Amino acid sequence: MSISYEFCVGTPGWPGCAEIIADHEAEQAAQNANGNGRQDGDMDDDKHGADPMMGQIVYTATAVGMSANALLKMTRYEDQYDWSTADSVYDNTNWIEMYHMVADYSGAAFWTVAAITQLATVFGALANYNLMVWAYGGMIYSLAGLAVEIMMWVARDQANESDDANAGGAYIQVESDWTSFMAEHAAVALELYYEMENWGAAQWELLSDEEKEMWEESDMFSLTF
Repeated sequence: MSISYEFCVGTPGWPGCAEIIADHEAEQAAQNANGNGRQDGDMDDDKHGADPMMGQIVYTATAVGMSANALLKMTRYEDQYDWSTADSVYDNTNWIEMYHMVADYSGAAFWTVAAITQLATVFGALANYNLMVWAYGGMIYSLAGLAVEIMMWVARDQANESDDANAGGAYIQVESDWTSFMAEHAAVALELYYEMENWGAAQWELLSDEEKEMWEESDMFSLTF
């Protein structure tokens, strides 16, 4: 079975991929020298020296791990607490249950789709769709995270101001959830940011010339790479 250049971009360490990548780059250089190649040489030069394989590994592992984390929270490991006796704390609205639901469902939706498209790029497919998932889906996921934080503020403030006997337990629960939520997302954001250039180089090489032109013209391009 022949190995494609797209596959090798995602897994450059695969046997035989070094030669395939070198041949492709030599061909692209020859085309550019003859004036028949793309006119975005500066953009391609920005990707030189990157480590696409490391970017692919980190983004794939993160997407798969976060998807599993969200799904397991929804189905097996989510902490449950009976707040029915503390309705007065929440004005008959269970804000803790609400922000858990938003966080878990939005996380499961985004990270599961991202894991699927990211795994596909490892085998040289769906790079364009993968970029859309991370760029546009990531923006929507961030807005969901903002909604979760607002609901956490409401729940904590109501628990802090209430004289209900269960308010103290509610306050501690929200504080614990808040700390875990912020720490988890800060760690993921830092990890993805650190490998963004390497990951972007891998995605860029998988795009067709038409797709590259589309992303160059898009306002989301600067946010993605």
